[in-house]
Amino acid sequence: MADQYQSSHSGPVLDQSIQKLVDLETVHDGILQLATIDANESFLTSPTYITDYNWIKYSVLGNICFVSFHVKAIISNVGDSNGYAVIKGLPYPSLLDSSFSVYELVKSGENNYPASVTLTVHSGKDFVRLEGNNGMDLVKWSTGTTWVGGTGFYFIQS
Repeated sequence: MADQYQSSHSGPVLDQSIQKLVDLETVHDGILQLATIDANESFLTSPTYITDYNWIKYSVLGNICFVSFHVKAIISNVGDSNGYAVIKGLPYPSLLDSSFSVYELVKSGENNYPASVTLTVHSGKDFVRLEGNNGMDLVKWSTGTTWVGGTGFYFIQS
């Protein structure tokens, strides 16, 4: 019985699966940029800021990109006041609309971000939008210290 199990569960398919798991352990690093877009998703004047920390880590398995990111930015000027908050720096455009889990979204001072903000990447885009009210409202940057972090995965074109 052990020989049957071993012979039926070895070969190229298992080898490819193991290699994909090994590839997943390869973590890539990057940095993020705070930016603003208009309602048509055209980029506008970006905020002026400095970062205390700023990173993105990602791994790819097939056509799935696993992402974790975190940035602490001190925003001195929001850029175009008509613009909506986005974070640039995803390694690949998304195949489908996806949302990431928010593990931190805090603004120091009296004007905090809404509690219902989601971090969303839309099909064909390589940036994350900060959306409120289930995607009905787009969030704007505000001056002061902002922490934003998220994690999740999205599908990419293979």
